[in-house]
Amino acid sequence: MTTALSAEIHKNYVAGAWVEGAKIADDINPSDTNDVVGRFAHGDAVQADAAVKAAKEAFPAWSHSTIQLRHDVLKCVGDELLARKAA
Repeated sequence: MTTALSAEIHKNYVAGAWVEGAKIADDINPSDTNDVVGRFAHGDAVQADAAVKAAKEAFPAWSHSTIQLRHDVLKCVGDELLARKAA
């Protein structure tokens, strides 16, 4: 398998910060197992617990936000995903 070790490692976003994982997981193209599509942080149980805690803490503010704010945030996320897909 060919792995570009210098390729960017995509971190996890937890509690407002990008964090490295306990390990790195390669995403392999199933139709060409020599093609590493991306490298991603692979969190452990402690990191998963921190992410769940952060989500629970953020939920009250999100649930009381306006429909317009939710729309704007989700539209921004969708636009970013589409821009990355086109790149």
